Amino acid sequence: MTVLSAVVMAQPARLRAAEELRDRHPELDLRIVVDPTPTVDGGPLRTARMAWDAVAPNATHHLVIQDDSALCASFREQLERAIAAKPHHALVLYAEWGSNTSYACRLAAFVGSAWAEPIDHYLPTQALVLPAEVARGFSSFLEYPGPHDDMAMLGYLAREGVPALAAMPNLVEDSSLPSLVGHDFLGHRASVCFLAEPGTVDWSTGTVAPTTVPVFDPVTGQSMSLVKYHDWRRVLQPVTSRYGVPPATVLELGHATLARRPAALREFGQRLLHGMWLTAFGLGLVAADLRGPGTGALDLVLAGPVAHAALKTMPYGALRVLADHRQIAHHREELWQIVAAGVEQGCRVRLTADLRHIVCPILD
Repeated sequence: MTVLSAVVMAQPARLRAAEELRDRHPELDLRIVVDPTPTVDGGPLRTARMAWDAVAPNATHHLVIQDDSALCASFREQLERAIAAKPHHALVLYAEWGSNTSYACRLAAFVGSAWAEPIDHYLPTQALVLPAEVARGFSSFLEYPGPHDDMAMLGYLAREGVPALAAMPNLVEDSSLPSLVGHDFLGHRASVCFLAEPGTVDWSTGTVAPTTVPVFDPVTGQSMSLVKYHDWRRVLQPVTSRYGVPPATVLELGHATLARRPAALREFGQRLLHGMWLTAFGLGLVAADLRGPGTGALDLVLAGPVAHAALKTMPYGALRVLADHRQIAHHREELWQIVAAGVEQGCRVRLTADLRHIVCPILD
């Protein structure tokens, strides 16, 4: 039986937001932990140590939510079912829509899994659940000096051997308050897939386990790959080079797809949109492998609420640094069509072409 304790991790400047979050969810019996010395550097990690140490004595699991969070309907019910399915894991309840982890989450959605492995150089801590004993140990983890609690948490869980999983759909959304740690340069940040009404989620599904994940670098506008060896390494080449897709095929499909969306092409330019499309194409290649032969195109999968929502956020996450949020919103339909076409084309090419999976490794 799950016994949950929960706190809101807050900065004094956001105490009102933390109190409102607590009051909206009396079923969680949230307590508020506030940074006691906000004028001293290292506030996020300092406050996180206090928040993770505030585990109720009889709790089996401990939830820490940041003060700028919004929770889905039936949050506690969904969370308890997720914990029951993965009781020994760290459960990530929010992943930002342009992070590396967001692309792993999209792959999970395409194959019908509720879980993806986080693949960033930090662990998303906007809303995180740990087994109680693991939570209690974080405050004494001193191997990372700070100030970032998300990087400290990644190191701590690795040392303890506690695997982390990101939930799909996300159960928590970022309410988009101004960043207190200087992240506003990253543009508007929201969940990769937040459903206000998640409905029935099968949290017992297995975890999607790709060895290659296509990602879009929101700063350079390039499509790249993350490749798993003993850890995840960034590779400059797109995923298509690992699958042996002829460059001429990639160029022809990409140019034809963008040409059918002239307004978006004029607004954002060929290079940027081709990089986003190429990332979506790579997602289709990898998704086809993960789903296995005989599964057909992804059109029906993409119509499902989780996969549909996860793909809808991709243009926002990919372009959030290089374009204004209002520009993206204005062209959202054409941008959605570009990424949806890319995923379907990648899946079709993988399922119909004679391509050997990972014809040659890029890294030794």
